[in-house]
Amino acid sequence: MTNNEQHCRHVHDDPQGHAWDAGTRAHAAECPACVAFLAGVEELGVRLRAHATLNAPMPEALRARLLAQLDEAAAAPRRAEVFLLPARARRALYPMALAASLAVGVLIGDRAHFGGPAPSAEVRRDIGNYIQDVTHDHYLFSRIGRPLEVSISDNGGLSTWLSESLSFDVKVPASNADFRLEGGRVWHTVGRLSALAAYDVGGGRRALLFAVPAANLDLKGAEWSTVGGRRVFHGRAWDCDARVWIDGDLAMALVAPEGTLPEGWAQEFLR
Repeated sequence: MTNNEQHCRHVHDDPQGHAWDAGTRAHAAECPACVAFLAGVEELGVRLRAHATLNAPMPEALRARLLAQLDEAAAAPRRAEVFLLPARARRALYPMALAASLAVGVLIGDRAHFGGPAPSAEVRRDIGNYIQDVTHDHYLFSRIGRPLEVSISDNGGLSTWLSESLSFDVKVPASNADFRLEGGRVWHTVGRLSALAAYDVGGGRRALLFAVPAANLDLKGAEWSTVGGRRVFHGRAWDCDARVWIDGDLAMALVAPEGTLPEGWAQEFLR
């Protein structure tokens, strides 16, 4: 492994720079890939902190899981001890820490609550914001690694897990020859808690499916066409295409692994 490759690994393992030496610090300021990665992590943190406080109490299943993860974090090795661990173990810790920071970022606002009364104000977002947010989230996922909360390849099991973790029911499509379901997580986009499911499309590439409540989502302004008898909105940002459609009470968004979506996506996701 070259010095540059080692520095890139240190930056991705430790995006906060706690253990960088002078060489890694200089590399992080000059390497285009590392600059883009760090900018993405910083932008996501800013975006989450800017969101309004959640408009509903935290689901009990999510609350219990978060509290358990916080307890585990409190019992984790101190920072000085972490870097005595093997490299593989260290790499496993940082995605977990980043995922925890995302969860904390969602809760930080004018007031964080664990089931108490929530403010009545609702964030207004439009279809353009939705497309911009989910394509940016896909960009971050492809660079952060594989920060899925659960690895459930059965669509029924993942649908149940997501529905129990959120305040709305979600049904995700099953795997097929072109889209292999990997798992998912609770996410946050357009000011709301959302469901996320990840599909492996081969070659190390991944398509992401998002679902948020469609209420108060302004659908004006985006281009659309009729696909499989449904109105499907489409847009492009962060070098990826996204397709958005309404399914019952949810706004579903499918983001291409890169460029455009594989052929046959509509038959699988617009059933």
